[in-house]
Amino acid sequence: MSAKKPPVVQEGPDRVCVVVESRIIERDALRFMESVSAHYELRRKEMIALGLLAQHESLTALEFSRLLELENQPERLRDWLGRLLSLGLVSAKGRTKAKEYRVDLEVLKKHPYQGPTSLKSIEPHRLRELMLEDIRRHPETSIGDIHERIGVEIPISKVRSMKNKLILEGCIRQTGERRWARYAIAHELQNGQ
Repeated sequence: MSAKKPPVVQEGPDRVCVVVESRIIERDALRFMESVSAHYELRRKEMIALGLLAQHESLTALEFSRLLELENQPERLRDWLGRLLSLGLVSAKGRTKAKEYRVDLEVLKKHPYQGPTSLKSIEPHRLRELMLEDIRRHPETSIGDIHERIGVEIPISKVRSMKNKLILEGCIRQTGERRWARYAIAHELQNGQ
């Protein structure tokens, strides 16, 4: 298996058409991949994995597996990543399906990639402050509303995880349960204590 979608065969009364899907890669990602390949002898799968990471900024193991159509075989992701981690081209953080992969920042600087910047890979301390500021401005708000206002490109799992940390630290308080849960700044923080 090479993790490619099989061709779609369309039959008509007097013809047969075979459609092979093309995955469009950004030109900046192609330039980046060419620059990296000039310095490293990467295998085909490693180049594809690197290109996907460059285009998506970061991917969890689950997202990566879906893109490569390996949902039923997540252990095969290691085959695609190959030596990218040991060569220092890609960094990883976390465990299991939530393990997050991204192109190392030094590699992006050395082999310039002009792709768009998003909040997807926001650092935890910045996410913390962003969420606190949003909750200050919009008290008694839901996690979905917070997520929408601060940036839907941030994985909801990161937003929920930070919300849980803020509750444990006593920075925010929760009223209600499940879908009716609302969040506000804890009383002590509002009074500047």
